[in-house]
Amino acid sequence: ASTEKKAIGRFGSSVKIDFLIEEVDPADYEGIFFVGGLGSLDFMENKSAQNLTEKFIKQDKVIGAICAAPRVLLYWGVLENEMCTGHNWDGEFPALCRQSGAIWKNEDVIISGNFVTANGPESSENFALTFLERCAEKK
Repeated sequence: ASTEKKAIGRFGSSVKIDFLIEEVDPADYEGIFFVGGLGSLDFMENKSAQNLTEKFIKQDKVIGAICAAPRVLLYWGVLENEMCTGHNWDGEFPALCRQSGAIWKNEDVIISGNFVTANGPESSENFALTFLERCAEKK
């Protein structure tokens, strides 16, 4: 049996990974970053990812999500009383925010507490730089 850890993508491609999500210790990092795309919605039911995110929150770490990924944070309820943005391809993002107690802002990048969210690919550079700046402030 192989002991190699690998991730298999939606279309069958695979990549070697260094560790499993359950092996991540938030103390080793300044933040956690969720990339977007519709595949990110698969994390909604991923309890390991949710638990890890909650550990990052408890340790006052930076949480980033772009494009579709902020919907995952909304689903988990961790954006309650926080401002956020995300891709609104279906016109439902503002309603999802209201349902989860978050405050939707129609802007490219939003910083709210330790959360950094962005609305999509066009904001990716600004989002990444903002996320890194927030992480640097935590050091």
